[in-house]
Amino acid sequence: MTEPAEKSEKHPKSSLKPSFTLLIIMVVVVLLGYKVARDPVAAWSAFCNIAIVVLGFGAVIFVHELGHFIAAKSVGILVEGFSLGFGPIVISFKKVQGGLQVRILPSLIPGRHGRGALRAVIPLPWRQDGDTEYRINLIPLGGFVKMLGQEDVAADKPSDDPRAFGNKAVWQRSIVIAAGVTMNVICGAVVFMIVFAKGYAMPPAVAGDVAPLRPAALAGIRPGDVITAVNGNKPFGFLDVFIAAAFTDEDEKVNLTVSHPDGSVETLALMPEKDDSSGIKVFGIEKPYTLSIAKVEEAGVLKEMEKIGIKPGDKIIAVNGEPVSHYYQLSEVLYPLPGVNPGEIVTLTIERTDQSGEIIRQPVEIPMRLSIVEPRQKTLAAIITHIMGMVPRLQADSVSPDGPGAAAGLEPNDVILRIGTSPHPTLEELKDYCKEHVDQKIELLVQRTENSQVIEKILEVTPRREKQSLWARLWNKPNVIIGFYPRLDLDAPIVAAFYSDAVNKYPELSSLPRGALITAVAGEPVENWRQIMDRLDQNLGRTVQLAYRAAPDQPEKTISLNMTDKFLWAGFAYRPDWGRLIDLPLEPHTELFKGDSWWQNLRMGVNQSYSFLAQTYLFIRGMIKGTVKASAASGPVGIFKMSYTVAETRNLSDFLYFMALISICVAAFNFLPIPVLDGGHFLMLLIEKLKGSPVSIRVQEIVSYAGLMLIIGFVIFVTYNDILKIIAGQL
Repeated sequence: MTEPAEKSEKHPKSSLKPSFTLLIIMVVVVLLGYKVARDPVAAWSAFCNIAIVVLGFGAVIFVHELGHFIAAKSVGILVEGFSLGFGPIVISFKKVQGGLQVRILPSLIPGRHGRGALRAVIPLPWRQDGDTEYRINLIPLGGFVKMLGQEDVAADKPSDDPRAFGNKAVWQRSIVIAAGVTMNVICGAVVFMIVFAKGYAMPPAVAGDVAPLRPAALAGIRPGDVITAVNGNKPFGFLDVFIAAAFTDEDEKVNLTVSHPDGSVETLALMPEKDDSSGIKVFGIEKPYTLSIAKVEEAGVLKEMEKIGIKPGDKIIAVNGEPVSHYYQLSEVLYPLPGVNPGEIVTLTIERTDQSGEIIRQPVEIPMRLSIVEPRQKTLAAIITHIMGMVPRLQADSVSPDGPGAAAGLEPNDVILRIGTSPHPTLEELKDYCKEHVDQKIELLVQRTENSQVIEKILEVTPRREKQSLWARLWNKPNVIIGFYPRLDLDAPIVAAFYSDAVNKYPELSSLPRGALITAVAGEPVENWRQIMDRLDQNLGRTVQLAYRAAPDQPEKTISLNMTDKFLWAGFAYRPDWGRLIDLPLEPHTELFKGDSWWQNLRMGVNQSYSFLAQTYLFIRGMIKGTVKASAASGPVGIFKMSYTVAETRNLSDFLYFMALISICVAAFNFLPIPVLDGGHFLMLLIEKLKGSPVSIRVQEIVSYAGLMLIIGFVIFVTYNDILKIIAGQL
């Protein structure tokens, strides 16, 4: 077909840009060729994995842009281009008068007029030009939609064309902006539906470990309990239980119906409480586990496991000689309630298959230590751990190397005898004293062991305000710190303070002075708090004589305590000593979730989409408030690495599930009210609707570029952290 003559245009940089792009492509091809030549099998496998990940990411972003495209067309906005992928155009199609225009590599081979030298028209009986050019670009990572007059970063361009984006009503533009995230959510729900049609393994609504002193434990929930209903509704896996706690209103209770291992069923009303480490309301219930040791690849963790006597793939079949088949049976012994003494050693019998295929069984002895259990609130100020109301002395567990304490000479294991004029301070008293003397030099009297000798040393320390990010300061006042992580001194039976609730119940405790040394319980000498706890436990229900000295040179005195219950054990419990391991690496317990019909699968998909949307916004809120570290987030590199790991398994269900999760996360992130993102554009339209006129072009440009800088800065930050995690083997 004959086309009208076009005005010749000069492009001074056009020859450089295509040449540079071609150079980059050639370099990539050479590098891939080198990789293939060295190890063809590994290279092909890696190429397939990368291709799967790229196509997955591309599909997620393509669906997002498809939402914008369909919405724009439906409200009559002129869409100039719809691209599948980014980078140089490989091939494009556009309806023109008389046929279908095809352009091949127009960016790399622009031709005389810059519209592509490899350009042709396939004759078709079309009488007018189309509006949209459909493009397939080189890099298949998503796509984009170009609407007339609409700009992502700068202010929208004014146009006289009624089909321009800016000339449409606010409600029509709002539909177009919201359509991208809507499509991502719908796509995520549909993919989840497909996955659940086949069946997918997830953690069920079963209590794994239950944190002491948390709402679940105080209500009577124990490991192994099955949560059959949340406010009368059947939970869809463990995530529903987490969401139910996180989204409660102030002073709102949640009714959990639980089935205990003995077959009994009861409904308990729990009021979730805020976990200060995450800023999220929780019940205090952890996910369930199996009895099998998980696969571990980190060399340091494997070394510590070897010291204990366990290996990946081992299965625990007995505890102290008693057969076990469920995790809760193991948990009851390894993580007993406060006041329960499981003995100094717990023996696990493990089953292992050696290299010859022979099954062997061997015992593994785990030492048990009296430890501080998790307090109600995970703030250092909340540590009120005690035995019968008696609080041990405060001790430095570790010292921050850049804190005031380290500068003053504070060392790990130092016992705090006095701060300023306050003797034997509790952690709360120490923090209050520091607040009153911030940036002032004060005396800190500590006790430590040097060359097998117990000595006292006076340090001069200057408390200072804790360094916090700008975001954290907006929500929380900075703490005044010395710079050490506390624990309680359980080796010396010296009473530093008293728990007020216990003194009210046992007035006899008021005769004990602070700093008193407990010498005997029920007539038996004691040398540490562990022995005190054991003696009191042995005499539960009796009147116990407790002997003490107010000072080493003072005569011994006694008081009588009536041991009526175990309420006042709160704060201490026996826990396994895993050495340098945080915990035993067990495989998570999962169950197959599969619907009986497509309708049920769709409901499950919608439920899972809602749960992940909620969890994503909780995570983002935590980062904004400073309760969740921004380094916990993953950027493009981290997400790509996780996707690659999933792709390596060649499990289609896992990959589809992960891509559906990414689609939901893209929707949640993209609708944040940040300029440049869809949520920012939506906010601008809302302001325009409220004020009756658009935001000024100048303001739009300022906030758009500020939002762009914020997004770029955040991407650089998370990418840097992702690279560090990959180097450290954490991704």
